[in-house]
Amino acid sequence: MAKQQTVAVIGSSGQIGYGLSRALLKLNHRVVGVTRKRSATNGAKLSELESLGAVVKECGDYADVATLADILKGCDTVVVAMRANAKRIRQTEPRILEAALNAGVKRFVPD
Repeated sequence: MAKQQTVAVIGSSGQIGYGLSRALLKLNHRVVGVTRKRSATNGAKLSELESLGAVVKECGDYADVATLADILKGCDTVVVAMRANAKRIRQTEPRILEAALNAGVKRFVPD
């Protein structure tokens, strides 16, 4: 059995992130679901992830390196699973990677 990991899933209520978060929880990993904000659209999915054991954190701006680094502290891996176009990837993912490095995260899985 693999060692239990703490995995932050950015975009945890999205099509890929939600399924990934559920699968990680089923494998007994700890999940930190990161979302920009809780809304009528994603609230039920986030509540379900919490009921399964995930910790959900809000970060209104993924380019806010300091706030995101605080959220990512203690995580082993960060998975970026947000809906992204080329422009968003170029603008946002370097900031998410910077936050992950500042938080001491060992693995980064880009979108």
